Amino acid sequence: MRYRPGNLCPFCRHLSHATGFLLARHFQSLNALASLSAKQGNKEKELNYLDRIIERYPGDKYYVKTISKTAWTYYKERNYSKALKSFVPYIEMEQPSLIRAKAQYSLADSYYKLKQHRESLVEFKKLLSWIRKKENSPYRTGKSEKEVLSLLEKAMFFLGVCYSQITPPEEKVPVYCEQDIKAYDFFVDHFSQSALAPKAIRRKGAIQLAKGDFETAAATFNTLAQTHPDSKEGKNSFYFLVSSAIEVKQFDLARTSFTSMLQNATSYTPLQFAKIGQLMLNAAFYTEAEQAFSKVVDHIENPDVLQIALFSLGKSRYELKEYEQAILPLEELLEKFPNAAKFYDTKFILATVYRETEQHNKAITALSDIFRYSSDKVLINQASYDLGTIQQLQGDLSGALASFMRVALLADPADPNLRDLVEQCVWSAIQLAEELGKYQDAVDLCDQYIKDFSENRD
Repeated sequence: MRYRPGNLCPFCRHLSHATGFLLARHFQSLNALASLSAKQGNKEKELNYLDRIIERYPGDKYYVKTISKTAWTYYKERNYSKALKSFVPYIEMEQPSLIRAKAQYSLADSYYKLKQHRESLVEFKKLLSWIRKKENSPYRTGKSEKEVLSLLEKAMFFLGVCYSQITPPEEKVPVYCEQDIKAYDFFVDHFSQSALAPKAIRRKGAIQLAKGDFETAAATFNTLAQTHPDSKEGKNSFYFLVSSAIEVKQFDLARTSFTSMLQNATSYTPLQFAKIGQLMLNAAFYTEAEQAFSKVVDHIENPDVLQIALFSLGKSRYELKEYEQAILPLEELLEKFPNAAKFYDTKFILATVYRETEQHNKAITALSDIFRYSSDKVLINQASYDLGTIQQLQGDLSGALASFMRVALLADPADPNLRDLVEQCVWSAIQLAEELGKYQDAVDLCDQYIKDFSENRD
């Protein structure tokens, strides 16, 4: 008997049915094992069985369902690289619907979580092209509208975030910045009550600062403070503006914004004031530094921050020549932290403010602690010079001369850290020796001055 092509002999037909039966049973077995592993909470085994089904049965009628399950499981397990591999083919096969939109969002989010921001941007744009228009959209039916709006909200926000995370070619930076700002503007216009709205406004302000558009940035942060005063971003808006403005050396903007920050001081933490105070101190804005650290010292428990705040408050007042007011925080610092990191700096400033307030004995005591505890030649020689100036004020000219000569004779003028100080001490010693009638000492010191210093004083 002849069998035409396409016909099977009874044996082959029987074998085909048997093979199909075995394959179906094998598929069912793998699927059952995957379900059992899921019930047992063994995600690794479940995914292993699902992957085997996808690999071996791509044409099966349950393929789409299986690859969908694999994608979502990997995504929930935060295995984003494997989630991508399943989401891509699944989305291509799925019909336009809410579940497809959710899968597309998760695909974009997976790229984002992997810091592949360019790819994430592309996928968020694709999602937005599906769901932004409401008319005749299979994605925005009556039942799905609320969930689609939630996807639209998140996708629009992260579209802006992706733009800011990408480093484009230099010539395209302005374009990316404008696209970023447009994304945030669209988001705020359509989702002004969203919890993400203050974050979007803050990010927009940060972009404007980076562009150098400082006035517009200031207006943006003002808007943030006014429209979302109870949000974390709204409460911290001027802190961010002040710190950012100082970093880019826009000091007028920083000082103006700091005034606004003080007007709403309860919205900011002592630690934030400490950080702003340090920035102001480093920029030599002592009034603002003093105001900032005044908000810290009575409200901070962290001992490391308190040490910095007390010292910086005293230093700010010292720089402002508010000598009486500088004494209190510096004395409190040494009382609470006798081994403070700024021990020697504090002693030097205290010696100066005591001298300026005519508390000469206290000034000498402060310097004596430097002699007692320090082995640093720069500190010791500086303390000797400062001691000499105080002894002069007390009328102890012989003691002052001895202090100046100790530096003039023992310190190395070739040391760049000491050279200016040695020159000052030699010159001061010459004047005192002459005043005390110690002419030979004066002559010897003049010879030393001529030998060691090429420049002559007038």
